Amino acid sequence: MKAFIESRKREPFIKDQLHAVWLCVQVPLPGFGERLIETNAEQFWREKKEVLGDIPTIVVFTKYDRLITKMRVDNAASTESDARQYLQNKCIAPIQKLSGEKNISHVAVSLNKGYEQGQKDLVQLTFDKVSEHFVPQLNTPSPVPVVTSMAQRMLPRPKIDGSIQVGKQIWNFHDPSGYLASEMLRMYMLDMIKDIGDIGPPETSPEPDHDFITEQCGPSFIFLPITMPLVAGAALISWVHETYQRVPNVQQKFMAYIVDLTHVLEILFELTADNSEKKLTRRSIKVAYKAYLQSSLKRAVHSDVRDFHGIGAIIGGRDLILEKIESLLQTSYTSDVPLAQLVSTVPRASLDMDEEWGTI
Repeated sequence: MKAFIESRKREPFIKDQLHAVWLCVQVPLPGFGERLIETNAEQFWREKKEVLGDIPTIVVFTKYDRLITKMRVDNAASTESDARQYLQNKCIAPIQKLSGEKNISHVAVSLNKGYEQGQKDLVQLTFDKVSEHFVPQLNTPSPVPVVTSMAQRMLPRPKIDGSIQVGKQIWNFHDPSGYLASEMLRMYMLDMIKDIGDIGPPETSPEPDHDFITEQCGPSFIFLPITMPLVAGAALISWVHETYQRVPNVQQKFMAYIVDLTHVLEILFELTADNSEKKLTRRSIKVAYKAYLQSSLKRAVHSDVRDFHGIGAIIGGRDLILEKIESLLQTSYTSDVPLAQLVSTVPRASLDMDEEWGTI
């Protein structure tokens, strides 16, 4: 094992290096004479820090369900906190002593039904540790956290975070304040799709307002059982492919959200293209948002989504939902002549002033 680790540490290319290590240890049951660590493995734990260096490492305590079951057999009043205390005293503390490390990243897991949370915690912790270790270079996301998020199929959150990093790289907005990842913009985007899936005739949006920079109109916030991430384009499609089937009647909202957001970002990119070094402002985001909100393009997108009847259909290996999303994304905002003219007339200097989110 040591030789393998050392060889991987010397690899020049990141794809051939060790990205993370799980050290799996079976939880010993009380009263059964089971050992936490065999004698021949103790030396490795003493040299763990030297051998692994700064490679993200997590101690995985396996077969945690056996401990829970044993403690409840011995004492029906035993709780999860009792098992955690046992884990701290009989598992974590001995490893801390052997390795000389005070902070041991660890997770207790079981493959049995009812213990899925431990598996989710392991996936999230691994993603967090890898993201901390493989930091972006020159505003370019490291491929390791992104690939880590792609490989796992248990949690959407790492996929969202990874998609955000990729999306930032694609659009290359200078957004040190994090406005594009803000909860307020998410809420505005959710408000935009409120007409999708509603019973009744499509909304009739007003004609574009050429004074939209200063006009204020209050948004109506809505709630969906899945938090929609602020991610653009193809990076989100792979995530939504896994997620859209989990909640009935939400597929069309996902479709509209993806396409709407991409068009808003496309307009924002056009508005800020000549000032890419300047910090992104909430004013510029609100201008792009409202321009698209009142456009014929947005009404056409929502009409297409409402009329789409391929929900859940996979024919001959083709996913009709993904194909529809991709087809809608092929249409640029410039195809909407009034919208394109409106965007072209926006005074770019007026976008430099920031303002509160307020209402759009």
